[in-house]
Amino acid sequence: NESNANDAVVVFVHGRGQAPEKEATIREKFFHAFAEGQRKLYGRTIVDASDLRFAWYADVIDPGSAAQPSSPNCQFLATKSASAKFQKELRESLIRVAQAAGLDDFGLQVLAKDTYRYLTKPEVRCEADTRLQSILVDPELKGRPIILVAHSMGGLVSFSAIDGLSRVAGSGVRPHVRRFVTLGTQIGLPEVIQGLQGGYVKTPVPLPILIDGWENFRNQGDKLAFATEGSFKATDANREPIDLNISSVGARHAIESYLGNPEVVRTITEAWCKGLAPTDRRCKDVNEESAKDQQAADFSIPAATLTALAHYFGLPEPKVNLTSSPSQTTAVV
Repeated sequence: NESNANDAVVVFVHGRGQAPEKEATIREKFFHAFAEGQRKLYGRTIVDASDLRFAWYADVIDPGSAAQPSSPNCQFLATKSASAKFQKELRESLIRVAQAAGLDDFGLQVLAKDTYRYLTKPEVRCEADTRLQSILVDPELKGRPIILVAHSMGGLVSFSAIDGLSRVAGSGVRPHVRRFVTLGTQIGLPEVIQGLQGGYVKTPVPLPILIDGWENFRNQGDKLAFATEGSFKATDANREPIDLNISSVGARHAIESYLGNPEVVRTITEAWCKGLAPTDRRCKDVNEESAKDQQAADFSIPAATLTALAHYFGLPEPKVNLTSSPSQTTAVV
């Protein structure tokens, strides 16, 4: 193990529906899926296990849970809530979104119950956010870049937690989120953003200043994965979220399907390797893969160009295989 105090840290944030399981069980599922995804892509694990963290909040977010907020700052919020009118309209709007998306009972549960509970119960939201924030501002991680990887509802908790820290005065408690990676999340929904803002707001809304870059992955067939386009804005367009479509076999919304996808794994590992010296042997495979991708891009021909050439010479439209990455979409010829 070569991990050191300068390495970036990968923080995973789970989605809903985990409460029946133990925290250790779900944490191991995430870590194992990520390790398997790295082995599949690189033949070995790249990110040191000691550089992984996991945020747990399922016991407080589950509608059937009797768990109470343990954070002192959250306990007093139990008597506060949004107006009855706003709660009613929010619930109705979330149900409409679920119906329009053709969600099954599980999806309806996510939006109409769990998400609704998180957005309308201040003590629940405070507890979930605080647990993640306590990891992000852990003195042990001070000065170390964060790669925040959030699945499903974890995207809401992560955005809310980062937004809260962005408003705190003093840079000493502000983490550096080098990469925000969302997997099958609902954070881009205007209805969810309104719930997070606690009122009627128009999108796009400002992106928290702590986020350097954001990739939002959507697995084909995952009806709980929504786009972020048009929902967030930043003074630097390079910081704004990028929606990336992938196709992974298996359960479309499962974390294993996302962390087993090479594009997702590459995004996380490249972000982790970014701050290391080019000669650091831990990232040798990652750097070589990146170089191959760049070389392929240099010699590939955009699909639109091939099509235009075919039309110009009166030839049939070419059939090409499209390859997609966070930075390019090209035709392989």
